[in-house]
Amino acid sequence: MKALNRIDRNFIFQEFLHSKPTIHIIEKNSVLTFFFDQYTIANNIIELQKKINLEQGAYTILFTHKQRLISGHIILQRDKNTYFFLFPETLSLYDKEENKHCSASLFFVTEKPQNLPITVLDECPLFHFENDFLCEQNNTLLLNQVRSMLRYKNNRVDDFCVNRLYFFLTQLSHGNLSSATHFDLSKRISMLFLSERFVVFFVSESLMRILSSIEEKTISIKIGTRFISISLSRMAGLMHIEKNRSLHVPMVLIAFSNTKVSLEDKRFLYESVYQTKYGTAKK
Repeated sequence: MKALNRIDRNFIFQEFLHSKPTIHIIEKNSVLTFFFDQYTIANNIIELQKKINLEQGAYTILFTHKQRLISGHIILQRDKNTYFFLFPETLSLYDKEENKHCSASLFFVTEKPQNLPITVLDECPLFHFENDFLCEQNNTLLLNQVRSMLRYKNNRVDDFCVNRLYFFLTQLSHGNLSSATHFDLSKRISMLFLSERFVVFFVSESLMRILSSIEEKTISIKIGTRFISISLSRMAGLMHIEKNRSLHVPMVLIAFSNTKVSLEDKRFLYESVYQTKYGTAKK
């Protein structure tokens, strides 16, 4: 994240008053969305008009400004049945440069040890979610399919991951993924989402059968100067994707739970994805 100065903050606030963008309040790994007609602004006080069930306290807010995603921290307060907060005093901008220095590989053993490269697609950088939040979710059937795939534990869904997979599948079906044009995705392991709890790959059905049958798998990730090693355990979700104009073979989205992640790496991944302090994740 790139911290913005006071002048930029004040300019964005004036634009916010004029445009009333959709706002997203991050509640752990869930996203509560409020459209322009679901909140009001008086001076710098934003009052929510939508019924919610949240505790008072600190949260992260996201909204877009000129097609860029802005983040800020708020203190949500309640007066009887009304929730309100002050527009953030400080704002940060999602920095696209953060994702350029990322490489990863997947290690597993079949008849012999294998170490396969993992691709991070340009359209789906690990810690940059502008494209996802800008994508209108008007395909209810697809949205429900993604949510069903990821509802693998305690009937809980990670909204950040839902947004990412919905965006990816929408762009794929419309033929708008340049990565699918330049590369044969059926021969790659594409990592679409990574958090401290699980990872989602886009792979061919043949590779899926191999990965799902192997108990011990490890991904090694280099992000800037940081190295992270994560052991993957059981398959946590699966969604089949039929052949289309962008795909020559059937593909799948496959999620694995993460195990054996160091505390510092858990903190780094959680805070990089959700932009909130680690320690508040749902158990």
